[in-house]
Amino acid sequence: MTVNQVITLVDELEPNQFPEQQKFTWLDRLDGQIFNEVIYTHAHEEGAHYTPLSSGDDELLVPFPYDSIYNYWLQAMIALENGESQKYLVNMELFNAAYTNYLHWYNRNHNPASCRNRLRF
Repeated sequence: MTVNQVITLVDELEPNQFPEQQKFTWLDRLDGQIFNEVIYTHAHEEGAHYTPLSSGDDELLVPFPYDSIYNYWLQAMIALENGESQKYLVNMELFNAAYTNYLHWYNRNHNPASCRNRLRF
């Protein structure tokens, strides 16, 4: 799913006043988090790093059928910024459930990175 596809879908489902650039920023932040928390903790090429989204045609990291996390995330961010706490909570519950499903799928299908490749605190 591309950035533009998610933004178009969310704008149809949840009409809002936020500019496309703001939604783009929210999606980029989420993809960066997914890369750091999920993808980077598994086996990957040496030197792999997150490349920020650069256009609306960029593919997001989470594949079908788990890509609904992006819809829920944008709807939650819109509700949060509008001060709609009940809508925010509902969308975050949906987001968290979808994110957990994606995380479980990713963990089942990708080997964890070796300890020497992980950051130490």
